[in-house]
Amino acid sequence: MRRRDVPVLVVGAGPVGLTASLLLSQQGIAHRVVDRRPGPHRAPQAHVVNPRSLEIFRQLGLDTAALRRMATPRADGGHVSWCATLASDELGRLPYERQDDDVLALTPEPIINLSQHRLEPFLLERALASPLAAIDWRHQWESLAEDDGGVTSRIRDLASGEEYEVRSRWVLAADGAGSR
Repeated sequence: MRRRDVPVLVVGAGPVGLTASLLLSQQGIAHRVVDRRPGPHRAPQAHVVNPRSLEIFRQLGLDTAALRRMATPRADGGHVSWCATLASDELGRLPYERQDDDVLALTPEPIINLSQHRLEPFLLERALASPLAAIDWRHQWESLAEDDGGVTSRIRDLASGEEYEVRSRWVLAADGAGSR
């Protein structure tokens, strides 16, 4: 069975996995990211980027002003609406966390409404800019075995069906709520 060696294996290339990739690169740590999807999400889903995430992006040197330009304007996306259907009348509305200018006393990066299908390509482009990062789409993490020296993960290439091993010191599970 083919084997790859890397200090850190990141399972999942969503916002958490891609942010982990950026942080690992910043620290000079080589790593491999695997995700069973064919690429970044293409349709809207999780869409709130909280202040702490934005502060981390800022510390990574990412252009948070560009993220704000990509986000839904505060006037249009500053609330949650409840409706019976997309075409029905609004049943109720609640504001998101503090988005007023007073929140700037607490953080330089207030919450934004930016869908995951827009955030992921932004993070992916920057993660791929590092020679320390390798990202494999359509590669599914199957299992791991831990020993005193680290972790051996079994990965399946979904395009070819081939299974291979990745030997790493650490595995970061960033593959969401359905993670094994």
